[in-house]
Amino acid sequence: MNLLIVAVIVAFFSGCVTSISKDASLIKEADEKAIQSCTFLGNVDGSATFAGITADGLHESAKSEALDKAVQLKATHVVWLSVQKGFDSGASVLGKAYACH
Repeated sequence: MNLLIVAVIVAFFSGCVTSISKDASLIKEADEKAIQSCTFLGNVDGSATFAGITADGLHESAKSEALDKAVQLKATHVVWLSVQKGFDSGASVLGKAYACH
């Protein structure tokens, strides 16, 4: 019985991590040099205050949210400006979205 309770709790916590969508996974992470000839589309951000039991889970959820916003802007590349990776305080990311053709 105790094992079942533990399994349910673990499944609940691990299920809270937001996966990166197929479209968002196509966006390339870049540096300022790589996007010199690209068009700036706008800033994107993401945050997560609870996404499983690890700081990495929080970071991935925040990044996923920002990349989904970049998809909406039709971005091909993102340059991360700020990445706050934490557990108690949550995680947040801020980036610039670009179209590079």
